[in-house]
Amino acid sequence: MFSSTLKQLPNLIRPSFKRFSGKIMSSKLDGINDCEIDSSGKFKYIQIKVKDRDSGDHKLIVRGYSHCGFHSDIMDEVKEKETGNFQFTCPGGGRIEVNQAEKSIFVYGYSQSYGQPDHSKAVEIIKKKYPGWNVTFSNDEASKPKPEYNRTYENGKVHVTSINPGTDEHSVYRLVPVKDFKSTKGLRFFPLPEEAVEGLKGAIVNCQRPAKQLQHEADQMTEKLNQRRFPASPKEVQAARREILGKIRVKENEDESLPLEVFGKKIQNAHDKYIQKEIQKKLKKTRYNWKALDFENSEEAAAFSMSRLAPYFAEVKKVLSEFDRNGFKPEKFDRNGFKPESILDYGGGCGSAFWAVRDQWGDDFQEYCFIDTNDLITKFAMDIMRGSNSSESGLISKKLYFRRALPKGVRYLYFSDVEDAFAALIQARNFILTNGVKLDTQILQQILEKNNLMSEEMSAIIYDKQSSYSEKYCLIREKLSDPNALPTFIETGHVYAPCPHDQGCPKIEMPKGKKSCNFFARWSEIRADGKTMSRKRDGTGITAFSYVILEKGHRNVGISPGRLLDKKKANNCVTCTVCTPFDGLQRFPVSKRAGPIYKLAKGAESGQLFPLEGKIIQSENDYHFIREMIRDELDK
Repeated sequence: MFSSTLKQLPNLIRPSFKRFSGKIMSSKLDGINDCEIDSSGKFKYIQIKVKDRDSGDHKLIVRGYSHCGFHSDIMDEVKEKETGNFQFTCPGGGRIEVNQAEKSIFVYGYSQSYGQPDHSKAVEIIKKKYPGWNVTFSNDEASKPKPEYNRTYENGKVHVTSINPGTDEHSVYRLVPVKDFKSTKGLRFFPLPEEAVEGLKGAIVNCQRPAKQLQHEADQMTEKLNQRRFPASPKEVQAARREILGKIRVKENEDESLPLEVFGKKIQNAHDKYIQKEIQKKLKKTRYNWKALDFENSEEAAAFSMSRLAPYFAEVKKVLSEFDRNGFKPEKFDRNGFKPESILDYGGGCGSAFWAVRDQWGDDFQEYCFIDTNDLITKFAMDIMRGSNSSESGLISKKLYFRRALPKGVRYLYFSDVEDAFAALIQARNFILTNGVKLDTQILQQILEKNNLMSEEMSAIIYDKQSSYSEKYCLIREKLSDPNALPTFIETGHVYAPCPHDQGCPKIEMPKGKKSCNFFARWSEIRADGKTMSRKRDGTGITAFSYVILEKGHRNVGISPGRLLDKKKANNCVTCTVCTPFDGLQRFPVSKRAGPIYKLAKGAESGQLFPLEGKIIQSENDYHFIREMIRDELDK
């Protein structure tokens, strides 16, 4: 009897326990507000089903914010805000119009990402928060308010919502296909030419160490080069010095010993050396002390060549291939006929750039100047340049000559894939572009007086301290019959690739995130041990790098397509991040309903010219009107 009573206890306790646990679990959901929407304006909203994983209880909530450009941004914000063991699913989304004066709310539309839900459920939730308001909805496309801009393909254009990642500016962006655009597939794989491979084999045979040992040293060299960073900037050194001096002063104040000024110069010099040593020790944790490679024998030069010949070749060949794919039909902006007369290769190293130039144009140039300060790597590069005829004394090209130092007047070039190198590359780019429009005031005044063009207006432009070099250059250029006669410090130029503009780099000015533009090229491994170090075990590797091509003269008037930096595909939607000629960085989705424009965006490749022309139609910031004025002025 006692045992039968015990068996009945769970049945007696279980219902009340369930009611008690249900109250505890539901209290977690009660902490989440049913409705959170902005009090005025037109914005996107989503319905979210929140499920408590512990109890299995769930409820429907409504969220809508004007500061969220996409429906997915609302979901991300809710997930970050609501902590707990919850599961969030979105039945759909749309738009809400709130009229504060009339006390009316209208729910309609659908989401590209989540689809269209039953808006009546959202209305029931909204009415609880806004009693006495006129809350209506529409699940019918025909009863929606007519949109100001077409989101589907119509009249050869489509409008999308775009966000500037640098300024967080939301805007309506109009997309149209670029006229006369030639769709071309970008080259991704750049194998080393057979002549270069045979030349490398012949040079390795003449080394004293076995090929497998050289390959091991080459792998170590690769790891070392991947870990190096540019030296710390003066600002970083000063900041580290101030921090260390502050710690030393605190320690000295706690210590009752005599101050440093009492001691002689030897003690003070030793103290300075100690501080400098502590600074270097601190910076080593975040910075690799970059030093130029110094080859002591031909075997070290061989290890470097085995490590970097193929990757560097792929990088340079990728850059040179820009001249083959200008993005337009041959009758417009033709660059396919470009061939250099003379080539300067500073820091030639193992000769990767030479092989890329030879693969691009053959021997159709007058001279190739190869410069490297180290004799050993230069001699090893010569051995590789013998090609398959390693037994013969001559090189495969008779137009090569070698130097140890730069010719007079040539600037340094930074070329790497780290962000510090990208900043240095942008500084060199800006230096050339700025000095190309910086006028020599004395010579300019003489030219104007000679042509009887000197006036009070012209003098005010020349000596205006508030105007930039570019503004002065453009204003004075308009008043001269021969604009090319302006005395600039260096020849005027513009960016040919990859930037579609000559302004400051929007990547550098971004508050957070990656601040460099990286482009990628695939290369074929050349190893002496027959193994592979690639992740996919396919004998290929991927290298990342940054580059700039500058062209003399002014930028051609007309359409300048943007550069696609990143592309993410989703279900019937593709999100593109584009560097534009006038509007900085723009990130926008293009859905399948855009028709031909969606096909163009989906087929575009990252790092290539973007086949769609964009224009800001409406923005949160009125600055886009100024950009349009500049665009119209440059198109004249």
